[in-house]
Amino acid sequence: MPSHSPALTAQQNPRAFLEHLFQTAIQRALPLHNTAAYLPEPPRGRTLVLGAGKAGGAMAQAVQALWPVDKPLSGLVVTRYGHIPASDVKNPRIEIVEAAHPVPDAAGLAAAQRMLALTHGLTADDLVLCLISGGGSALLTLPCEGLTLAEASHDLAFMVTGVYGKPLPNQFGAPLRLAVPWKYGFKSVKSITRISFVAERPKTFWEGLQASEYGFWANVNPAVPHPRWSQATEEVLGERDRRPTVIFNGYGEFVADLYKGLEKERLFV
Repeated sequence: MPSHSPALTAQQNPRAFLEHLFQTAIQRALPLHNTAAYLPEPPRGRTLVLGAGKAGGAMAQAVQALWPVDKPLSGLVVTRYGHIPASDVKNPRIEIVEAAHPVPDAAGLAAAQRMLALTHGLTADDLVLCLISGGGSALLTLPCEGLTLAEASHDLAFMVTGVYGKPLPNQFGAPLRLAVPWKYGFKSVKSITRISFVAERPKTFWEGLQASEYGFWANVNPAVPHPRWSQATEEVLGERDRRPTVIFNGYGEFVADLYKGLEKERLFV
Protein backbone atom coordinates (compact mmCIF):
# COMPACT_ATOMS: atom_id res chain seq x y z
CA MET A 1 0.00 0.00 0.00
CA PRO A 2 1.43 3.46 -0.90
CA SER A 3 2.71 5.48 2.03
CA HIS A 4 0.34 8.37 1.26
CA SER A 5 -2.76 6.15 1.51
CA PRO A 6 -5.41 7.72 3.80
CA ALA A 7 -6.00 4.32 5.46
CA LEU A 8 -2.30 3.85 6.22
CA THR A 9 -1.98 7.46 7.41
CA ALA A 10 -4.87 6.98 9.81
CA GLN A 11 -3.26 3.85 11.19
CA GLN A 12 0.19 5.36 11.53
CA ASN A 13 -0.85 8.71 13.02
CA PRO A 14 -4.55 8.90 13.88
CA ARG A 15 -4.29 12.35 15.49
CA ALA A 16 -2.55 13.90 12.48
CA PHE A 17 -5.03 12.26 10.15
CA LEU A 18 -8.05 13.61 12.06
CA GLU A 19 -6.50 17.08 12.30
CA HIS A 20 -5.96 17.01 8.53
CA LEU A 21 -9.62 16.08 7.96
CA PHE A 22 -10.74 18.85 10.30
CA GLN A 23 -8.58 21.51 8.65
CA THR A 24 -9.70 20.37 5.20
CA ALA A 25 -13.36 20.71 6.20
CA ILE A 26 -12.78 24.15 7.69
CA GLN A 27 -10.89 25.28 4.59
CA ARG A 28 -13.70 24.07 2.33
CA ALA A 29 -16.27 26.00 4.36
CA LEU A 30 -14.45 29.34 4.03
CA PRO A 31 -16.33 31.72 1.70
CA LEU A 32 -13.25 32.43 -0.39
CA HIS A 33 -13.14 28.77 -1.44
CA ASN A 34 -16.80 28.18 -2.29
CA THR A 35 -18.26 31.52 -3.39
CA ALA A 36 -16.93 31.72 -6.94
CA ALA A 37 -19.28 29.03 -8.27
CA TYR A 38 -22.33 31.02 -7.15
CA LEU A 39 -21.41 34.50 -8.37
CA PRO A 40 -23.34 35.75 -11.43
CA GLU A 41 -21.82 37.62 -14.32
CA PRO A 42 -21.36 41.36 -13.72
CA PRO A 43 -24.38 43.36 -14.90
CA ARG A 44 -24.51 46.21 -17.40
CA GLY A 45 -24.90 48.63 -14.50
CA ARG A 46 -23.48 48.56 -11.01
CA THR A 47 -23.36 45.80 -8.40
CA LEU A 48 -24.55 46.47 -4.85
CA VAL A 49 -23.71 44.01 -2.08
CA LEU A 50 -25.93 43.93 1.02
CA GLY A 51 -25.58 41.41 3.79
CA ALA A 52 -25.95 40.44 7.42
CA GLY A 53 -24.72 37.58 9.57
CA LYS A 54 -21.82 36.30 11.61
CA ALA A 55 -20.06 35.15 8.42
CA GLY A 56 -20.88 38.41 6.64
CA GLY A 57 -17.39 39.87 6.89
CA ALA A 58 -15.72 36.82 5.37
CA MET A 59 -18.39 36.57 2.69
CA ALA A 60 -18.00 40.22 1.72
CA GLN A 61 -14.23 39.90 1.53
CA ALA A 62 -14.60 36.82 -0.68
CA VAL A 63 -16.93 38.60 -3.10
CA GLN A 64 -14.57 41.56 -3.33
CA ALA A 65 -11.58 39.29 -3.97
CA LEU A 66 -13.42 37.38 -6.70
CA TRP A 67 -15.20 40.27 -8.42
CA PRO A 68 -13.54 41.73 -11.54
CA VAL A 69 -11.50 44.77 -10.56
CA ASP A 70 -12.71 46.70 -13.60
CA LYS A 71 -16.41 46.26 -12.74
CA PRO A 72 -18.33 48.53 -10.33
CA LEU A 73 -18.78 47.07 -6.86
CA SER A 74 -19.99 48.66 -3.63
CA GLY A 75 -22.07 47.72 -0.65
CA LEU A 76 -22.60 47.36 3.07
CA VAL A 77 -22.54 44.25 5.26
CA VAL A 78 -23.18 44.04 9.00
CA THR A 79 -21.64 41.33 11.17
CA ARG A 80 -21.34 40.57 14.86
CA TYR A 81 -18.92 42.53 17.03
CA GLY A 82 -15.44 41.04 16.73
CA HIS A 83 -16.27 39.05 13.59
CA ILE A 84 -14.56 41.15 10.89
CA PRO A 85 -11.68 39.04 9.54
CA ALA A 86 -8.24 40.61 9.24
CA SER A 87 -7.53 41.98 5.77
CA ASP A 88 -4.70 43.78 4.04
CA VAL A 89 -7.03 45.47 1.53
CA LYS A 90 -6.46 49.22 1.95
CA ASN A 91 -9.53 50.48 0.10
CA PRO A 92 -12.31 47.90 0.42
CA ARG A 93 -15.20 48.37 -1.98
CA ILE A 94 -17.67 46.71 0.40
CA GLU A 95 -18.02 48.36 3.80
CA ILE A 96 -18.26 46.02 6.79
CA VAL A 97 -19.75 47.29 10.05
CA GLU A 98 -20.46 45.60 13.38
CA ALA A 99 -23.56 45.31 15.56
CA ALA A 100 -24.89 43.25 18.46
CA HIS A 101 -25.96 39.60 18.30
CA PRO A 102 -28.15 37.89 19.42
CA VAL A 103 -29.85 40.91 21.04
CA PRO A 104 -30.13 43.72 18.44
CA ASP A 105 -28.78 47.20 19.18
CA ALA A 106 -28.81 50.67 17.64
CA ALA A 107 -25.86 49.83 15.39
CA GLY A 108 -27.83 47.03 13.73
CA LEU A 109 -30.83 49.30 13.22
CA ALA A 110 -28.61 52.01 11.71
CA ALA A 111 -27.00 49.47 9.35
CA ALA A 112 -30.41 48.25 8.20
CA GLN A 113 -31.56 51.82 7.55
CA ARG A 114 -28.41 52.53 5.55
CA MET A 115 -28.90 49.40 3.44
CA LEU A 116 -32.45 50.40 2.66
CA ALA A 117 -31.22 53.83 1.56
CA LEU A 118 -28.55 52.26 -0.67
CA THR A 119 -31.22 50.51 -2.73
CA HIS A 120 -32.77 53.79 -3.82
CA GLY A 121 -32.05 54.63 -7.42
CA LEU A 122 -31.34 51.06 -8.56
CA THR A 123 -32.32 50.24 -12.13
CA ALA A 124 -32.99 47.12 -14.18
CA ASP A 125 -29.34 47.19 -15.27
CA ASP A 126 -28.06 46.90 -11.69
CA LEU A 127 -27.45 43.79 -9.59
CA VAL A 128 -27.99 43.31 -5.85
CA LEU A 129 -26.08 40.50 -4.15
CA CYS A 130 -27.49 39.50 -0.75
CA LEU A 131 -25.07 37.79 1.64
CA ILE A 132 -27.09 36.26 4.46
CA SER A 133 -25.62 33.96 7.11
CA GLY A 134 -26.49 32.84 10.62
CA GLY A 135 -27.46 35.71 12.92
CA GLY A 136 -28.75 37.90 10.12
CA SER A 137 -32.20 38.35 11.67
CA ALA A 138 -30.70 39.91 14.82
CA LEU A 139 -28.16 42.04 12.96
CA LEU A 140 -30.63 43.34 10.36
CA THR A 141 -33.58 44.61 12.35
CA LEU A 142 -35.47 46.63 9.74
CA PRO A 143 -38.24 46.25 8.70
CA CYS A 144 -39.97 44.74 11.72
CA GLU A 145 -42.59 42.02 11.96
CA GLY A 146 -46.28 42.87 12.20
CA LEU A 147 -49.61 41.57 13.50
CA THR A 148 -53.14 42.89 13.49
CA LEU A 149 -54.61 44.01 16.81
CA ALA A 150 -56.99 41.05 16.67
CA GLU A 151 -54.06 38.64 16.32
CA ALA A 152 -51.89 40.31 18.95
CA SER A 153 -54.71 40.36 21.51
CA HIS A 154 -55.81 36.77 20.90
CA ASP A 155 -55.65 34.47 23.92
CA LEU A 156 -53.16 32.17 22.19
CA ALA A 157 -50.63 34.94 21.49
CA PHE A 158 -48.41 35.74 24.43
CA MET A 159 -45.20 37.48 25.43
CA VAL A 160 -42.33 35.28 26.56
CA THR A 161 -39.99 36.36 29.36
CA GLY A 162 -38.63 32.96 30.37
CA VAL A 163 -38.28 29.33 29.36
CA TYR A 164 -37.85 26.09 31.30
CA GLY A 165 -38.35 27.98 34.54
CA LYS A 166 -35.50 30.41 33.92
CA PRO A 167 -35.21 33.94 32.46
CA LEU A 168 -35.21 34.01 28.67
CA PRO A 169 -31.60 33.60 27.41
CA ASN A 170 -30.19 35.73 24.62
CA GLN A 171 -30.30 32.95 22.04
CA PHE A 172 -34.02 32.50 22.68
CA GLY A 173 -34.80 36.19 22.11
CA ALA A 174 -34.15 38.03 25.37
CA PRO A 175 -35.31 40.27 26.89
CA LEU A 176 -38.77 39.76 25.41
CA ARG A 177 -40.19 37.72 22.56
CA LEU A 178 -43.63 37.02 21.13
CA ALA A 179 -45.22 33.60 20.63
CA VAL A 180 -47.83 33.21 17.87
CA PRO A 181 -48.31 29.43 17.71
CA TRP A 182 -50.65 29.28 14.72
CA LYS A 183 -48.26 31.08 12.35
CA TYR A 184 -44.87 30.54 10.78
CA GLY A 185 -42.07 30.78 13.30
CA PHE A 186 -40.76 34.13 12.08
CA LYS A 187 -43.95 35.80 13.32
CA SER A 188 -42.84 34.98 16.86
CA VAL A 189 -40.40 37.86 16.82
CA LYS A 190 -37.38 37.83 19.13
CA SER A 191 -35.58 40.51 21.13
CA ILE A 192 -38.40 43.04 21.09
CA THR A 193 -37.23 46.56 21.85
CA ARG A 194 -40.17 48.60 20.59
CA ILE A 195 -43.84 48.10 19.72
CA SER A 196 -45.53 50.56 17.35
CA PHE A 197 -49.21 50.96 16.49
CA VAL A 198 -49.61 52.04 12.87
CA ALA A 199 -52.61 52.95 10.72
CA GLU A 200 -51.41 51.11 7.62
CA ARG A 201 -50.20 47.54 7.25
CA PRO A 202 -46.40 47.49 7.59
CA LYS A 203 -44.10 45.72 5.15
CA THR A 204 -42.60 43.04 7.33
CA PHE A 205 -39.08 41.60 7.38
CA TRP A 206 -39.51 38.45 5.29
CA GLU A 207 -42.09 40.09 3.05
CA GLY A 208 -39.56 42.77 2.25
CA LEU A 209 -36.76 40.26 1.76
CA GLN A 210 -38.69 37.84 -0.51
CA ALA A 211 -42.25 38.99 -1.27
CA SER A 212 -42.82 36.17 -3.78
CA GLU A 213 -42.46 33.60 -1.00
CA TYR A 214 -43.63 35.31 2.19
CA GLY A 215 -46.63 37.51 2.83
CA PHE A 216 -47.92 39.53 5.75
CA TRP A 217 -50.23 36.86 7.18
CA ALA A 218 -47.79 33.93 7.24
CA ASN A 219 -50.32 31.24 8.12
CA VAL A 220 -49.89 27.51 7.50
CA ASN A 221 -52.17 25.48 5.21
CA PRO A 222 -51.26 21.97 4.03
CA ALA A 223 -53.23 22.53 0.81
CA VAL A 224 -51.22 25.62 -0.17
CA PRO A 225 -47.56 24.81 -0.92
CA HIS A 226 -44.73 27.21 -0.36
CA PRO A 227 -43.24 28.25 -3.74
CA ARG A 228 -40.25 25.98 -3.11
CA TRP A 229 -41.65 23.06 -1.09
CA SER A 230 -44.78 21.23 -0.10
CA GLN A 231 -46.43 21.91 3.25
CA ALA A 232 -48.67 18.86 3.10
CA THR A 233 -46.68 17.00 5.75
CA GLU A 234 -44.64 17.94 8.79
CA GLU A 235 -42.08 16.35 11.08
CA VAL A 236 -42.29 16.65 14.85
CA LEU A 237 -38.97 17.42 16.51
CA GLY A 238 -37.46 14.28 17.95
CA GLU A 239 -39.47 11.99 15.67
CA ARG A 240 -38.48 10.56 12.30
CA ASP A 241 -41.93 9.92 10.86
CA ARG A 242 -43.81 12.61 8.97
CA ARG A 243 -47.49 13.29 9.52
CA PRO A 244 -50.16 15.31 7.65
CA THR A 245 -49.88 19.02 8.42
CA VAL A 246 -52.84 20.46 10.29
CA ILE A 247 -54.14 23.87 9.22
CA PHE A 248 -53.09 26.77 11.45
CA ASN A 249 -50.66 24.40 13.20
CA GLY A 250 -53.64 22.68 14.80
CA TYR A 251 -55.24 25.82 16.25
CA GLY A 252 -57.83 26.29 13.49
CA GLU A 253 -60.91 26.01 15.73
CA PHE A 254 -59.57 28.89 17.84
CA VAL A 255 -58.19 31.28 15.22
CA ALA A 256 -59.96 30.66 11.90
CA ASP A 257 -62.56 33.33 12.69
CA LEU A 258 -59.78 35.95 12.66
CA TYR A 259 -59.51 35.58 8.89
CA LYS A 260 -63.13 35.53 7.77
CA GLY A 261 -63.66 37.89 4.88
CA LEU A 262 -60.00 37.80 3.90
CA GLU A 263 -60.29 35.04 1.30
CA LYS A 264 -58.70 37.25 -1.35
CA GLU A 265 -55.62 37.82 0.79
CA ARG A 266 -52.49 35.66 0.62
CA LEU A 267 -53.14 34.11 4.01
CA PHE A 268 -51.06 30.99 3.56
CA VAL A 269 -47.66 32.18 2.34
